[in-house]
Amino acid sequence: NILKNELKDKEEKQMNALKEAENNLFKLEVQEMNTDEMMDTLYEQKKARETILNCLYQGVISFNKDGYVLEGSTKVAEKLLGQNLFESELLEIKIENILNLSKEKKAAFKKNYANFFNGKMDFNKFTELAPNLFHDSKRKNIFLEYVPYQTDEEGEVDRIIILITDKTKEIESDKAIAEREYELEMSKMELEYMMEHLYEQKHKRDVLIDNLKEGYLTVNKDGIIE
Repeated sequence: NILKNELKDKEEKQMNALKEAENNLFKLEVQEMNTDEMMDTLYEQKKARETILNCLYQGVISFNKDGYVLEGSTKVAEKLLGQNLFESELLEIKIENILNLSKEKKAAFKKNYANFFNGKMDFNKFTELAPNLFHDSKRKNIFLEYVPYQTDEEGEVDRIIILITDKTKEIESDKAIAEREYELEMSKMELEYMMEHLYEQKHKRDVLIDNLKEGYLTVNKDGIIE
């Protein structure tokens, strides 16, 4: 009996140990699945973010104090500027060389962003002097907007972000609306003139009828008013 009990206890301990091992293995598998799921989710979120950025109507690029275009430029920015900015830092692509600036404007822009990063010019003054239009061969209306990127609570800026927006369709739409409004205004003026003319004709007719009724005027046998 004692031997049987000992064997029974031993078997129970082995079963419990096996169950515990299986339970721990299950927990590890669940944890691994959750980790994989989290990684997949993060990857999908990152992919979705990149897709959204690249599908935005607005392009985004950034440059540092030395004027080098930093990694992370969006596809829209590349398309609007007509540039390939892949590995822009490695290739040492300078911001003043991709904005289609004249030699004089290129030098002025370079001087102005250097003055800003060196603390000799505030950001509002920099944006006032910076080019706000990108001129391309297709005559599109591409606007440039500058945003400082602060790296800490003290407000130190280590790069400037440029938002690039193609407003060609918007401007064309506004122009079309303005032309349509002008056409409507002219039509309104013509209608008012016609109404005024008709009113005058009606008034003359009413006066004529009243005069005929009062006998001030007569109609002869040929139908002519005398």
